[in-house]
Amino acid sequence: VSQSRYKGGEVLLQQIEITDLNGKIVHSLTCAQSLYKIDVSSLSSGTYLIQCLDSENNKTTRILTVLK
Repeated sequence: VSQSRYKGGEVLLQQIEITDLNGKIVHSLTCAQSLYKIDVSSLSSGTYLIQCLDSENNKTTRILTVLK
């Protein structure tokens, strides 16, 4: 992450990564907007972690479960 970006005092996302439970990155993107739709149709059924890094270097992790 090269530099922080702020919009109206809000902290903005810098990067989003989806990893499997072994830590392998299966999807990664650098953020350039405030709303994202991520197509997970190519992922196999299972549990994944979504990690979001914001402009203040705070990391948020959420669990994603894909069922097919």
